[in-house]
Amino acid sequence: MGITITAIAPSLLLTTRARVTEDLGTLPAADVAFVDRLIREASAAIVTYCGRPFARETVTETVPAYGDIHLMLSRTPLVEVTAVTFDSTVVPVTDYSIANRERGLLYRRRGWQWTDQVYPGLSAADPFGDGGMFMMGTPLPGQEEPLVSVDYTGGYVLPAQNLLSAGTVSVAAADNSFNDSGSGFPATLKSGDIIETSGFTAAVNNSRHVVTGTPTTAKIQVTTALTLELAGPGRTVLVQSLPEDVEKAALEAVKTWYAERRDNANVIEKQVGPMRVRLSESELAQNRGLPSICVGLLRPWVRSARAA
Repeated sequence: MGITITAIAPSLLLTTRARVTEDLGTLPAADVAFVDRLIREASAAIVTYCGRPFARETVTETVPAYGDIHLMLSRTPLVEVTAVTFDSTVVPVTDYSIANRERGLLYRRRGWQWTDQVYPGLSAADPFGDGGMFMMGTPLPGQEEPLVSVDYTGGYVLPAQNLLSAGTVSVAAADNSFNDSGSGFPATLKSGDIIETSGFTAAVNNSRHVVTGTPTTAKIQVTTALTLELAGPGRTVLVQSLPEDVEKAALEAVKTWYAERRDNANVIEKQVGPMRVRLSESELAQNRGLPSICVGLLRPWVRSARAA
């Protein structure tokens, strides 16, 4: 199995400094770089703990098939599948559909051919060329070859890609679109995504909208009937993509680690004379470095089979 990234995510950060300062207040100038580092570290720790990346990217993934009607891909949620081929054939596989975006399942009614290796049996050692029942060989379970290649886009648009309080966004009623002269919309936005807009004069323009057509960094068409507005200050376009509990986990990790420069949140008992410090012995405190609250938030998003 293998993955080749063909369009990388512009950011891997699961929260932003702006969200951190909403909770912590204005940061001292000397702490800004420190908090930025904590955001990077918290984002990486969550990816490691959950056993999966979250950022939306376009990839080519080669996977084995097991004769099932479902084929599982690793980058979820599945956003768009553009090509499927089998064993490097020039004839593409087209009779498939996305069965479950969150689990990364592609459905094929005729099934995905089992890509197992075959033990040739006794036929190769038979001087008479008659291996009998062994002529067809014996399938070797657990020895499947990664022969199915899938080109697709999967994952979430992350908070750092949102357009906040911009003065370059206008609304066109003719094609029901939001337009940014600064080309600041997320490049990985796809039809079917949901955006939430604010800062406009017309109420209908301030709402949640389903993206349609082929969005670009300069234009997003939606299914809502919009009202014409020229560009003005304070326009915000948020992509409702990354689950809020995942961003909350990143935010809480940053806040906890920031506070722990002075006080360790896992300390549950202190004693003076003779001095004694006792740390939490609960299971949630043994969480690979993430604060306990993060573990609870992230449990539904853990991909690996290990206990969370």
